[in-house]
Amino acid sequence: TFVNKDKDIAVLHLVKNEEYYKKYPFPFTSSLCKDSDLKMGDKLIIAGYPAIGGFSMTLTDGIISGFDGDYIKTSAKLEHGNSGGGAYHYSGCFIGIPTSVSAGSLESLGRIFRIKSP
Repeated sequence: TFVNKDKDIAVLHLVKNEEYYKKYPFPFTSSLCKDSDLKMGDKLIIAGYPAIGGFSMTLTDGIISGFDGDYIKTSAKLEHGNSGGGAYHYSGCFIGIPTSVSAGSLESLGRIFRIKSP
């Protein structure tokens, strides 16, 4: 378990429901990515429950667009409801938690709060 009161974030380790997992296998792990694993241009996957995704998990993909302090910028589509989901490197390791979208004049970039080992 990881808690950051300043960022209003908690990460919990949940026990896998075997029946659900057999029906909907999730191809990623809870292993944290090392900083050295993450480079601009790397592909990533966002898992969550966006407002337009209904009641089932939705995956979107993009790249690591840049780094900004505790945050990673991404081109992956984020929507209300993705916040609190997970961001995963294509290798399978866990990057962090989607938190917000910064809108430009034509496009937007998402922000992922980076979870690091204590």
